[in-house]
Amino acid sequence: MKPIISASGLTGLVGSRVKQLTSSDFTWHNFSLSTGVDITQAHQVEKILTNSPNAVFVNFSAFTDVAAAQAQQGDATGSCYRLNVIGPKNLGLACKKFRKHLIHLSTDAVFDGRKSKAYIETDRPHPISWYGQTKLQGEQEILASGCEYTIVRIAYPFRAKFKLKTDFVRNIMHRLSRHQTVSMFTDTQFTPTFIDDIATAIAAIVLRKVTGIFHCVGSSIISPFAAALDVAATFNFNSDLILKARNHSYPPNAGLSNRKATNQLGVKFLTFPQALDRIKHQLKSP
Repeated sequence: MKPIISASGLTGLVGSRVKQLTSSDFTWHNFSLSTGVDITQAHQVEKILTNSPNAVFVNFSAFTDVAAAQAQQGDATGSCYRLNVIGPKNLGLACKKFRKHLIHLSTDAVFDGRKSKAYIETDRPHPISWYGQTKLQGEQEILASGCEYTIVRIAYPFRAKFKLKTDFVRNIMHRLSRHQTVSMFTDTQFTPTFIDDIATAIAAIVLRKVTGIFHCVGSSIISPFAAALDVAATFNFNSDLILKARNHSYPPNAGLSNRKATNQLGVKFLTFPQALDRIKHQLKSP
């Protein structure tokens, strides 16, 4: 019998793909607003975990619109704070009470980007955006709960297809395919992450029962400008449409190291060009 995993956010950009790719290994039970469960309500979380024999809960739910989050800065009643802080707090406390393993997705935005090289899991977080601050507080609430946890930090997740939400790769492809210019930063670094690799990492965490904090990100630390050039090269778009821009508000170096995740989870995270090649192949498939 396949292991059964409870989860929130299984209809989102990341969660839906993880479910799709791991459905042969796990049975997923979705507990989200779409199924009448609000993780920001403690009594609802307790109710589903009280009656669940499942040993693992994966939290894919998050408020990820960085600009919209910034507009709510300091508002502990706002949807960003409630989903990114109160939700993880409720899940952590309930998982502690009912002895569940909580796997929680977080972000590179917990760092300020001032480090000269890639961030590792033991580096001290220092978020500069409200989104990053709420995600860090969510992590801290989980640690404070005393539950068995695995925090999976990801960055700029992307995939081949998903009608309900776009991502930065498909945004670039959309504009270039219509012969529209795209302006990309040359002076900031990030770690774009192929969602298929995130699925492999989460499966390994569940099966190996690994706990702790892991950076489950791609193997390329590059600038957005370089990433756009890679997209153009892979899909034969006109690279002259990609314009250089300067960064005035984003962290200069948001790159994460995936060495710990690679070694302990046994996952080979693709480079950005490798992931684009995989997407190109997937787009040709029915």
